[in-house]
Amino acid sequence: MCDWPRYSVECWFDKEKESKLIVRCRGKCFHITLSPRNFHESPDILNKYLHFAEVAEADGDLEGLTIDDFQDWALQPFLPVLRNTEPAWEKSQRVTLYDYLNPDTFYYSLSASNNVLIPVPRYQVSPRKQQGVDLDSYILHSSCPSFHPRQVEICVDRPEDTYFESAKKVLVGKTICFFKQWSAGDKRSALRELESYICIEQLRLGMEVPVPCLFGVVQSEGDSRYQGLLLSWIDCQNMTLECALGPKTPIDLRQKWVDQLTVSLDRLHSAGVIWGDVKAANVLVDRNGDIWMIDFGGGYTRGWVDKEKAGTIDGDKQGLQKIRDMLLQHA
Repeated sequence: MCDWPRYSVECWFDKEKESKLIVRCRGKCFHITLSPRNFHESPDILNKYLHFAEVAEADGDLEGLTIDDFQDWALQPFLPVLRNTEPAWEKSQRVTLYDYLNPDTFYYSLSASNNVLIPVPRYQVSPRKQQGVDLDSYILHSSCPSFHPRQVEICVDRPEDTYFESAKKVLVGKTICFFKQWSAGDKRSALRELESYICIEQLRLGMEVPVPCLFGVVQSEGDSRYQGLLLSWIDCQNMTLECALGPKTPIDLRQKWVDQLTVSLDRLHSAGVIWGDVKAANVLVDRNGDIWMIDFGGGYTRGWVDKEKAGTIDGDKQGLQKIRDMLLQHA
């Protein structure tokens, strides 16, 4: 696929074996829906698609096939469309969260005739209106700083790099932050996370806790909804505890991580803050080898915390014990 323009893609399958691809290419966004009913006149393609649905149900790996294989197959008919798309950026352009959150958006479905895949345009919305979460009444009483998307610049070396991955590293004034985006329907999780960070900021006045600092929230353009959190940037090069741990990791470093997590979690619990989704992937390791706890939106991950204990102190302790075992059992 060397002749493909640069792009990024997200993929979902539902219980009815329907799927959606969201493709970002050259600053434009393409929503592509796929359904078995669109392939009934092409049995070979229908069988191929249903097999890929089984791959998705098997967590993305079945008989040597992966979700990447499905994406390559489904996007091949769109090569001319993506290749001929005019770039949305200009040279030396300052790219903000507004640009990322409001791309020109095109909607397609994928059909088939005579066992040939055919892109079918549906409609276009330009720009696409993003939906945040309604926290206005809470924000007004929380004294949490609020910023508009046009005030938040995305940190990239080239403007075109903005449009391929999630916008995470951003600049607000002269401060580099991490942008944690909220999706539509995330109100409960967003409120829980915001409340947790505000409580942690109060706790931080008396003691240290290895949790990113709350810098503010990003308000939707033109309404009272909110797009996400701005947190202090942790220089960790995307290194989680899960990635940092290896066979040669020294025992004293492993013990340091256990001690840091144990003390920090006790401090959070004493302030009434529940971590929630405790797992190694929610622990960052910075350049100095110190840990940072992230993701206070609630939920749980199977294998780390029992469902009935999720969102409780017991659940946090259970997850911590799993991390402790991972770090020390085979040291």
